[in-house]
Amino acid sequence: MSIIVCNMLYVKDVSNSANFWKSIGFIEISRSGKAEQETVVLSPFEEATARFQLWNVDFIRQVSPEVAEAKSSLLFMVDDLESWHEKVSKVAVTISEINEVPFKNFNFQDFNGDYYAFAEEKAKKF
Repeated sequence: MSIIVCNMLYVKDVSNSANFWKSIGFIEISRSGKAEQETVVLSPFEEATARFQLWNVDFIRQVSPEVAEAKSSLLFMVDDLESWHEKVSKVAVTISEINEVPFKNFNFQDFNGDYYAFAEEKAKKF
């Protein structure tokens, strides 16, 4: 048995948002629908168990208005924080320096005005 967690993000422009995420290294898993109903699933790599799906916020306002204005706060836990900071700094509207408190992290804003963060995740041995 396996499970993939997929967080839904409601954006103004699905194609531009997908291009933003792909420009920093995420891959497109699937794309379906057209115009306002277009949706794209992205992932840091093919086998990842956590993904996110982009939806046009105007379409969501029509079919599910109770969640259309919900904003997700995504934190990506990575083991190579500096390389992600370098990639994101090339395309983000704004980006913070790498902070040490409360843990090693940085945050950034995309062209939709939404904020996201990356944090360093030390490899754990079980």
